[in-house]
Amino acid sequence: METRKGILELRDRLDKTLACSDLADEGSLKSLVKNQILESSLPGSDQGNIDLIAEARAKEVSNFLEMLDTSGNERPSEIRGPQQKEWKVKQDTDQLRVMYREGPDGTPFHTLLAEGFADGPIDVCTCVSWESGLYTKWFPQYNLPTFKIAQSGCLKKIRIGEEISLIRKGEGPLASFRERSSSTLLSV
Repeated sequence: METRKGILELRDRLDKTLACSDLADEGSLKSLVKNQILESSLPGSDQGNIDLIAEARAKEVSNFLEMLDTSGNERPSEIRGPQQKEWKVKQDTDQLRVMYREGPDGTPFHTLLAEGFADGPIDVCTCVSWESGLYTKWFPQYNLPTFKIAQSGCLKKIRIGEEISLIRKGEGPLASFRERSSSTLLSV
């Protein structure tokens, strides 16, 4: 029970930090990113390029902060663009919380979020962040998700922690005969 309480306290701290006005303000976020780039770049580098890079990175940071904000708080940010859909909790235990969010209307893209500690064999734990081919081992087929995963695989690796995956799933919780194909973007 104490472990559960500690995890809830840490989640509350993260949600309060993400609700900070400095992280939602477009100007301050760009300024923070630009300062970090200037501190890590070579002397005499082109200021115009740094401004473009800082603007692009500020958008990426804003998207990342939005993905971390699972509390349902409305983060008013002009950088982010249109509001994302709500997170749906699929599993919430003392050690691990698994959620997903549907992508834009009319697209098959979804975002998967797994946060916490996964206690299990290395192949099960690694598939959360890297291997879409192991999703069938990671998701217990009896309760998570509410559909059966028939086939999964990586179509393209974008960068560390990001890939475009193809996942074939059944139409119902116990469907194993009829399958439909959908392409899924998973950001973990």
